[in-house]
Amino acid sequence: MNADGSNQRNLTSARSCQSTAAKWSPSGAKIGFICGLDKQAEVFMMNPDGTNTVRLTDDTDEDRALDWSPDNTRIVYVRMPDDDDSEIWSSR
Repeated sequence: MNADGSNQRNLTSARSCQSTAAKWSPSGAKIGFICGLDKQAEVFMMNPDGTNTVRLTDDTDEDRALDWSPDNTRIVYVRMPDDDDSEIWSSR
């Protein structure tokens, strides 16, 4: 959407996905986001126009709070293996 809120466009359409924590890459070439699937949350990446969506994680833990490395090569995120712990992970 534009900075004034006009021209909004939905980039994700899966009804089973509750998308949160969207973050533009520093170059603006990709958007990383967390998507809740089957009672767990996974890390995804896509082009700014919503095409080429790639799932980056696939595990039984909940993933949260992502950010990009300054050089656009990695995504860092928080993984919650259980209710009491959290771990910081990075994409390869």
